[in-house]
Order: sequence, then structure tokens, then C-alpha cells
Amino acid sequence: MYTMVRSLKNLVFLSVRWTALGVGIKAALQVAQVVVLARVLSPEEFGVYALTMVFNGYLTIFSDAGVNASYVQRRSVSDEERSSLFWLNIAVCSFLVLVLSSSSGLIVDFMAKPQLEDVLMLAPFIVLVGAVGVQIKLTAEKGL
Repeated sequence: MYTMVRSLKNLVFLSVRWTALGVGIKAALQVAQVVVLARVLSPEEFGVYALTMVFNGYLTIFSDAGVNASYVQRRSVSDEERSSLFWLNIAVCSFLVLVLSSSSGLIVDFMAKPQLEDVLMLAPFIVLVGAVGVQIKLTAEKGL
């Protein structure tokens, strides 16, 4: 019993180390990305980039709709339930992407930034692509 607890403890510490390393590398890459873009882009172009990332950030938060949390919290999930959750996540994300893309004209008028229209029509699709791989990531996390 003691060795099982000890090996579980080692597994948890190993998982925490890898997760912390992954989070640290992701944060460093994001900072590097912003620094490089700030140097390469003009202030106006960087402002358009920043506004786009704000909208994409909100889209990412709302596109989850709690679906992913329910997948992780359940002890066992059948393949049918996994498939349903996957397609529900894709459907919610697609709907929100279409809403943001179709309302880009209103946002551009409100912000008075005409350069933002084309970017806001296309950039939300990055979130949709990311939603496809979310369940793979969650399955790996759940396995830990």
C-alpha cells in the first residue's frame, strides 16, 4: 500500500512539473510574440492586433460553455458522450465565430478602425481550429 501511494505521489509531482514547465514555456512564448510584434508592426497595426486578440480571448472563454469542464469532471465518459460533447463544443464555437465575424462591421463602426474589419472576419476562425483539439488535450489531462 505504501509503495502504491508513494508511486502515485511521484506521478503527481511529475505531472505538476511537466504542467508547470508547459505553462512557463507558453507564457514565455506569448511574451516573446508580443515583443516581436511590437517591434515589427507599426503602432496602429499593433493596436489592430491587440483588439483582435481581445475579441478572440472573449470568444475562447465563451465558446467553452462549460462543456470541457463537464468532460473532465465525470469519472467515466462513453465514446458516444465524448462524441456528443465534441460536436456540441464545435457547434457552440462555430455559432460564436459566425456571430463575431458577421458583426465585425458593427464593431468597426464603433471602434472607428476600418483596418479591423477584415481581421475580425477571419481571426475568430483560429478559435474554431483550436476547439477541434481541445478534447485530445482534456483526455490527456484526465488520464493523469
